[in-house]
Formats: sequence, C-alpha cells, structure tokens
Amino acid sequence: MKNSLLNTKLFFVLFLSLIALPSIAQQNKDSLLKQDVQFIYEELKFMFDYDQALRKYPMYKTFDTHVIDSIEKLPQTEIEKFKQEHKIQSDTLDWLIHTNYIQPFDKIHTQRLLEITKKYGFPTVKRMNAYLPEKIKGEFNPIVILLHSPKIFWEEAITLITNEFNIGNLDRCSYGYIMWHLHGRKDMSFLLNNGYKITNENGIQGVKAVDCGEKK
Repeated sequence: MKNSLLNTKLFFVLFLSLIALPSIAQQNKDSLLKQDVQFIYEELKFMFDYDQALRKYPMYKTFDTHVIDSIEKLPQTEIEKFKQEHKIQSDTLDWLIHTNYIQPFDKIHTQRLLEITKKYGFPTVKRMNAYLPEKIKGEFNPIVILLHSPKIFWEEAITLITNEFNIGNLDRCSYGYIMWHLHGRKDMSFLLNNGYKITNENGIQGVKAVDCGEKK
C-alpha cells in the first residue's frame, strides 16, 4: 500500500514537472532576449536591410532608399511602369546578383535566425518591443528573412516555427503566412485556417488578414 502511494506521488510530481518545463524554458528565453535585445535587434535589422536592398536593386537600379520610397508611394500602375523602364536589362547580371550576392546570404541569414530562435524564441517585433528602450519603427520584420530561406532549411524551420506558435511566440497570421511560404506557397489552407480570408476588391481576388489573435 505504501509503495503504491509512493509511486502515485512520484508520478504526480513527474507529471507536474513535465507540464512546467515548457513554461520554464520560455521564461529563460524571455530573460535571455531581454538581456541581449539591443544586439539581436540590430543584427536582425542589418540582415533585413541587406535582404531588401539587394532584392530591390535589380528592379530600381539604386540603393537610394529615398528614391525607392518615393517610387513605392506611386499608384501601382506607375510603379510597374517605372520598374519596366529602369530594371536591369541584362539577364546575366540579374542572375549574377542573385547567385553571388542574394542566395549565399539568404543561407547565412536563415542559419543565424534559426540559431537566434532556438536560443531566444522567435524574435517578433512585439517581443523585442517589450524590452527595447525605443519602439521599432518602419517596415522591419524578421519574418521576411525566414520567407527567403533556402529549401534545405524548410523542414527544420517548419518544426521550429510550429513549436514557437504553440507556445505563443507567434500570432496566427504570422504562423500561417510562414507555413504557406515554407510549403512552397501552394496550400492556401495554411492562410485560411490561420486568420486570413479570401477577398475580391474591384474584381481582383486576394487574401487578407482578419483575425490574427491567439491559437484556436
């Protein structure tokens, strides 16, 4: 009888410990992020800016953000017209830029973002803003780095991002959008089951985030 009672108590303690482990692990990651948030933000901002600058150069033939910003404020038809008139005409040069300057750093940046996520949890703007002395402004979003990850990282990223979503480090829309990309942008259910709905505006069909709350 005593052995049975002891075994029951041990099982109960072990059960509670297993339940508490994810919470403790997340608290540790939050503490680490709070400690290193300035460095993490600045490193991710560098990777994001590099990513965007290199990807936009073939379309606009400039790194000047003032010029690019002014163009991107134009109506969509005028933006497309500008791109056609100013984009790099040489397919060879376009290929060289992607092969030598974009793709190698997509790999480097993806590896680093996965390392950061394993140590700190996924560094969303919301999580970093909780600890930064000044709120993040502009279009910066580390999710963009992950969207450009090479296929060799997709399996690892899917497992990691699913875990981050389950513990609450990512909202539904972010999770669904990332999953859609990491599955080849073919399965719309990742979007429609995670806060998006199909829209039809002026005869143009698209998707729109409408419910990005907690996991359901």
